[in-house]
Amino acid sequence: MDVWGLFLAEDARDFDDAVSMYQKDDGSYMLGVHIADVSHYVRENTYLDREALLRGTSVYFTDYTVHMLPEKLSTDICSLKENADRLTLSVLMNISKTGEFISHEIFPSVIRNKKRFNYKEVQEILDDQNGPYLRELNLLSQLARLLHDIRHKKGSIDFDIPEPEFELDEKGVPTYMRFKERLWSHQIIEECMLMANKTVARYIRKEKHKMPFIYRVHDIPEYERIQEWFSYMELLGIKVTRFGIPVTPGKFQRAFEEALHQNNSAFIKQTALQVMMKAKYATEPLGHFGLACKDYTHFTSPIRRYPDLIVHRLLKKYLMNNKPDLELEDHLDTVARISSEAEQRALSAQRVYDKIKQMRFLKTKTGEISEGIITNVTAQGLQVELRDSCIEGFVPLYSLKNDYWYFDDRNLTLTGRRTQSRYKIGDIVTVRIVQIDIQQLKAEFCLEN
Repeated sequence: MDVWGLFLAEDARDFDDAVSMYQKDDGSYMLGVHIADVSHYVRENTYLDREALLRGTSVYFTDYTVHMLPEKLSTDICSLKENADRLTLSVLMNISKTGEFISHEIFPSVIRNKKRFNYKEVQEILDDQNGPYLRELNLLSQLARLLHDIRHKKGSIDFDIPEPEFELDEKGVPTYMRFKERLWSHQIIEECMLMANKTVARYIRKEKHKMPFIYRVHDIPEYERIQEWFSYMELLGIKVTRFGIPVTPGKFQRAFEEALHQNNSAFIKQTALQVMMKAKYATEPLGHFGLACKDYTHFTSPIRRYPDLIVHRLLKKYLMNNKPDLELEDHLDTVARISSEAEQRALSAQRVYDKIKQMRFLKTKTGEISEGIITNVTAQGLQVELRDSCIEGFVPLYSLKNDYWYFDDRNLTLTGRRTQSRYKIGDIVTVRIVQIDIQQLKAEFCLEN
């Protein structure tokens, strides 16, 4: 179908999603999420399919990408380019003017992307209230705020941890580091994709409840880890109201926001995220704690995630009322396990890559002075995170001269016996960057004054 209105494709290296929007006479919204139909080109059990399963996901680095699929597919044939007809799987959702879900349609389609914006362009149009597709963008923004508010009331947790990005010289050495800017336009698309993922999962559970499927699940965090987080907040001087069993998204959300109200830093967000269990793929709809919802899957990124590709295949099969093969359920269990493992490998690779770039960047700053926050205290010294870059380094005990230091392992403090100077978690300190060991991915600091 040649879809009217607005298409806003993701500002990325491959474009697998687009949206459409209009408002009905009764004031309700008609949101369309249209996703590249990769399953049309990557057929089941072909060499291409088996290789995609093993890779599991595309991995994005600053200067290159390890694609799950060949670039000819991911950046050309399947990519939703402007003014080009493309095969898609569409989800049309009718949502009331108060943000409540009314109905949906899911169907294979052919779309033509009328306009591809980047996030900054959309943000400028919304801020200036001037530009192409202004009415549709305003409707999308209105709906996104409604959906976000409803999610928040249900207990959905937004961590919004800043992601580093680097500018590299010709040798790959970072010359500049900053955090990616988070705009409201990013949130708009995120709300649209979340709604589409929920709608697809709910459709399968309610209307195709006996059919095998792949869900995205997130388990309840362990109560002991939450109590440890409460204790850590106390060491930081942050007062958070403790709660008991049962652990619910709403309870944790309120405690997390209570902490952020006192210290809205990336460090606090990271400590809360570490309490969470890892999200994974499963064949049962076990719910998603972080999003505070029962039904969730990954449908919106089949170019870069294998489970989304499988979800597309299953949807097309079930929309035709085809019965699943007897071996399908066992196969999906295998896909869920392999995809979860591949995701963790990709995340680990990205973390190591970022750490290497951070250390190489910091090496160019050797001798410079910066402000940091103490994130841990041990008998060996102080762990310090630089406030401007969130890069961690270590202040060894031997560099703390002119005193003998006593380590309190209960309160995690170092106290000077002669001067009675004390260092604890949460203290703001000024440090000098002493040396960087890129092989070990470690930075050594020393305290100034």
